[in-house]
Amino acid sequence: MTKYQLTIIVVLYFLISACESSKPQFRIEGDLYFGYFRLGSYYNQPDSIIDKARQYFDTVNYENASDGDRYFIDLYKIVSSNDLIYKPYVDLLIQPDSIVKLYLDISDYDKIKIYKRKDLQDNNEKIVINASVIDYSNGILYCDTLLNIRKVNGKTFQIQKKFRIDDYE
Repeated sequence: MTKYQLTIIVVLYFLISACESSKPQFRIEGDLYFGYFRLGSYYNQPDSIIDKARQYFDTVNYENASDGDRYFIDLYKIVSSNDLIYKPYVDLLIQPDSIVKLYLDISDYDKIKIYKRKDLQDNNEKIVINASVIDYSNGILYCDTLLNIRKVNGKTFQIQKKFRIDDYE
């Protein structure tokens, strides 16, 4: 085998490997959405919570789990296998009935967490986020590039009014 043939084989191998491992990437725009139940990341969580969650997810029997538990088990598998488990996330309302989890780098998250739900609702404002994202699974996205964050007139929605809704921190 010549040096030229070896070079071509190596280049083809890397091209094929890169194509196989790439995830779908696209742009998304949605409204910042505040939920009362935040599961999906160990970001900013104490070690005791992380240890209990790990123990549960590592020992739970998937076949005997309820549908609700299966959702969280699948979420855990996706975020941990894609190195998102320690990244912060926000919920985005992208359609009237569609909410996604947008995982971010801490520097991008810091640009979003400054907005407080109560202030936005009191002023009849909402936050619109535009980003280039990588789709890891249905509803689980990673922000590759935060393109734009803007405050506009409109309603900031939350899941349930009767529960306490925490701001992003």
